[in-house]
Amino acid sequence: MFFKEFSPSLSFTLINGACTPEYAIVSFVSLVRKVTSMKLIHSVVLALGIAIGGWFVGNGIITFRKMDQVVEVRGLDERIVTANEATLDLRFAVTAATIKELSPQVEANQKAIEEFLVAQGVPVKSIQRVPVVILDNAQNRTSYEANQMGRYTARTGVQIFTNEVAKVQDLSQKSDQLLAKGVILETVYPKYTFTDLNTLKPAMLVTATKGAREAAESFARDSGAKLGGIKSASQGLFTISAPGLDYDDAGTVQKRVRVVTRVSYYME
Repeated sequence: MFFKEFSPSLSFTLINGACTPEYAIVSFVSLVRKVTSMKLIHSVVLALGIAIGGWFVGNGIITFRKMDQVVEVRGLDERIVTANEATLDLRFAVTAATIKELSPQVEANQKAIEEFLVAQGVPVKSIQRVPVVILDNAQNRTSYEANQMGRYTARTGVQIFTNEVAKVQDLSQKSDQLLAKGVILETVYPKYTFTDLNTLKPAMLVTATKGAREAAESFARDSGAKLGGIKSASQGLFTISAPGLDYDDAGTVQKRVRVVTRVSYYME
């Protein structure tokens, strides 16, 4: 029963209802050999599987590490440009005892400024009057002070908008001629802007990207590696500022346009 239970596939020759001792020994030896052979095969297969799996895992790690070797560089392009639009803001203030008395003074000053600008070659369509703001001086000063300077103050002016930047520069320097017309200006504020950025963008991006590529190639040569393809790239914002400053000064005609690109390359 022992051999039958141990290996159901093993059959015995029965003699008078029992197996012979010789046949039992031979059958047992055959069984041991079969079991040993199966264990050996299983062991070989398992070892081979582990080896192959290890090769794939090891190779994967090496590939990952190689692919993870990247260099990040930045490319820069800066250009100095001239503003292509300008505004000139000429402001004045007048005072009077009553609001009714303010109106003719405001009208006279605005007309004098407009005549001055037209005489300097500024088109009428480019001239615009600034809305009038009226202050009650009695609210912030004593009655005596308000009576001395006038109860009410009107602040207003004239603005021009033009593409003739040089003309605005010239007008801002000649604005003192309005004194002869009885106009006392509080502020003379020229403002210059550059709005033609879209025409510069393509060329500047090419230059910045080229600079990034050259920097990456230089790094690869120095490190004894070969530069691969691009892993990622990002374009920075275009900024416009005054030359030598980190912000835009509206009073400067010259502007600095700047862009920075960031590119990551694989290293082989």
